Amino acid sequence: MQNYSRITVILVLLLVSVGSRVSWGFTDPLDSASTFSPLAAKSLLNGVASAGDRIVAVGQRGHVLYSDDKGDSWEQAQVPVSTDLTDVHFATPTHGWAVGHDSVVLKTVDGGKSWIKQLDGRSFDQLFDDFNVPEALGDFESEALQMAADRFQAQGPENPLLTVWFADENNGFVFGVFNLILRTSDGGKSWTPWIAKTDNPEELHFYSAKRIGNELYLVGERGLVLRLNPEKNRFVDVSVDYRGTLFGLTGDSNVLLVFGLRGNLFRSDDGGVSWSRIETDMRSSITSGTVMPGGAVVIANQNGELFLSEDSGGNFEKIRTGTRLPVTDIVAVSREKVLVVGVRGLAVQHLDHSSQTDNSEE
Repeated sequence: MQNYSRITVILVLLLVSVGSRVSWGFTDPLDSASTFSPLAAKSLLNGVASAGDRIVAVGQRGHVLYSDDKGDSWEQAQVPVSTDLTDVHFATPTHGWAVGHDSVVLKTVDGGKSWIKQLDGRSFDQLFDDFNVPEALGDFESEALQMAADRFQAQGPENPLLTVWFADENNGFVFGVFNLILRTSDGGKSWTPWIAKTDNPEELHFYSAKRIGNELYLVGERGLVLRLNPEKNRFVDVSVDYRGTLFGLTGDSNVLLVFGLRGNLFRSDDGGVSWSRIETDMRSSITSGTVMPGGAVVIANQNGELFLSEDSGGNFEKIRTGTRLPVTDIVAVSREKVLVVGVRGLAVQHLDHSSQTDNSEE
């Protein structure tokens, strides 16, 4: 019994020692800059956007890549964090923002070459400490909002930001899980919680935000579609009658398209007042979409298949591509080319309208 106790003590001491060395060696991704890697262009990338003539992509471990030759070659940017990034948006060719895990918000003023950290979840303690529940709400709504604010305050970096949109160099939003919305009117120097300004009582996650025509839309779980109403200073409900997740949206001044799980795609030509389901014959989830310079619409699914519509989203046809890569986001490069990013990095895809059949990996 005595020998057993001695062995137990020794093992415990060894475990404590190893654990201490591990904890001493750990560096929070918020405190460590993203490292340069020759494999960054072949690693997980989650978002891509145009910055004037430049293309900028963001992904895991704080990787940010940019190209000035339509995706033929890439440079890796200087980034102060190594946390995973989920989305990127440029309000001008020089001013852009990226968001990601740990509620991190990054800003660039040189078109994506270098970035500074403006916000992370550690700041939520102070940010939500100033949150005031609107007086006009009932007791139940007031209590629910205060509980949500307290949760964000307590959890801090646990909640990721998933999408970002800016109108100009000063005014913009970041969006995340559980109805998390923050707004800035000074270019990200300060942020205000907007969790009380949404028709989202179930606190559903937000996955993508885009301006379609002159309206800002937001999509998320359970068919959620919200539209910013500037007069009410609120995101109002224009949801689809669909209980599955919507991952993205695209369109123009004439049409709004939202899409998500298992190939589900919905079309509206009246700003979300009414919706019609578009048959795609897809079983794979649609992850992203873009409007081409000529007005055609291209959507991509998680299997890397691309589909083209030349009638404002009324019908889609599968198109031939050189290589099929699982897609998380897509951006138009020219009338005949798109850039896709995903779990295997990035690739430029030339669109072949002459065939509906993609035999590249059948």
